[in-house]
Amino acid sequence: MMASGGMNTPGTDVMRTQFTDDEMRFLVDAAHRHGLPVTAHAHGLPAVQQAVAAGVDALEHCGCLTETGVVVPDDLLVTLAERRLPVGAALGAPSAEALARMPKALHDAMARAGITPEMVRGIRLDTVRRMREGGVQLVAGRDSGIAPQLAHGSMHEGVEFLVDAGASEAEALISATSRAAGACGVGQTKGSLRPGFDADVLVVDGDLSSDIGRLGEVRAVFLAGHRVH
Repeated sequence: MMASGGMNTPGTDVMRTQFTDDEMRFLVDAAHRHGLPVTAHAHGLPAVQQAVAAGVDALEHCGCLTETGVVVPDDLLVTLAERRLPVGAALGAPSAEALARMPKALHDAMARAGITPEMVRGIRLDTVRRMREGGVQLVAGRDSGIAPQLAHGSMHEGVEFLVDAGASEAEALISATSRAAGACGVGQTKGSLRPGFDADVLVVDGDLSSDIGRLGEVRAVFLAGHRVH
């Protein structure tokens, strides 16, 4: 559900919630009664806090934006870590050129918070670093296809961003494989190379343990043991 508006959606305010607390709880409870998990898209801190309080099962973005900048309260970090809520962080940061094309409302919000386009990457790195150090279960994501700088096929850049935020290469790869599979409810058959699992394999040209950038140099892709690329 869209707990907050989207960065590229004119007319929405990412700093505000799109549902009342009662509406959010009703939606989550209704989904859970039918055995369905709920993921909340949340940029603003109020939407993140509301979604977590309502009992969602995962978060997208979890940007924790406020009118004065990014604020990640300690108690929120503790709750995210204790509940092991997967956070699909859409890892990375838009370039200054990409930010220039975003809606006026976002520019106005950045100006009020004293944030310049050149500061965005550093702020995003600090936020992701604090989350992972706090034990939050980050899942590599990219928002692929939403904009030219986030084109399909750029997923590896999100994994590289997690390494830039202090994760080891192994941890970053886990965020895109076994942890991602678990978050999507298919962790019993996908996300790991082991007997009984689907033989989904990505072959790259290089040693990822020493150069995570090689993840973008794809040599072959296998789906259920059959080569598809």
